[in-house]
Amino acid sequence: MSNHWVSEAALWIAQSQMDWDTAHELAESRPYVSCFYAQQAAEKALTSIYVVEGLEMPRIHSIGGLCRA
Repeated sequence: MSNHWVSEAALWIAQSQMDWDTAHELAESRPYVSCFYAQQAAEKALTSIYVVEGLEMPRIHSIGGLCRA
C-alpha cells in the first residue's frame, strides 16, 4: 500500500473525527442535526476503509449499504 493511500485514509479519519465531535456537541441542543453529523462521521470512517483497501467507493448515503458493499 502506498503512502498516498495511507495519507488519504488519514484525512478521511480526521474529517470523520471532526464530524463525530460536532455530533457529540449538538446531541442535546439539536438532536436532528447531531444525527446528521453522526451519519457523516460513520460514512467518512467507512470511506477510509475503502481507500486503504483500494476499493471504489459506492455513491450511496446508507451506512448499511456501505457495510454490505
